[in-house]
Amino acid sequence: MYENSPLTGDHESDGHSHTVYDKPSLKRAIIEGVNPAGENLNDLMPRWQMSDKDVNDLVQFLLEEHQDEH
Repeated sequence: MYENSPLTGDHESDGHSHTVYDKPSLKRAIIEGVNPAGENLNDLMPRWQMSDKDVNDLVQFLLEEHQDEH
C-alpha cells in the first residue's frame, strides 16, 4: 500500500537494520522516539506531544501517496 514511501520502502539497503514503518510504529517514532525495532532514535530527533487525532492525521498524511492535482 505504501511501498513507494521513503518511510516504508527498503530500509536494509540504506544501512537501517529495522523493518519498515507502518502506522503504529510511525506513531511510536513520533511520540516516543523509537524505530520499529524498538531502538531509540538519535537524541536530536524531536519527540512530539499531540492529541491522538493530530498524530493519527499526521501519520496518515506522511504515509499516503500524494498525487499532483495540477
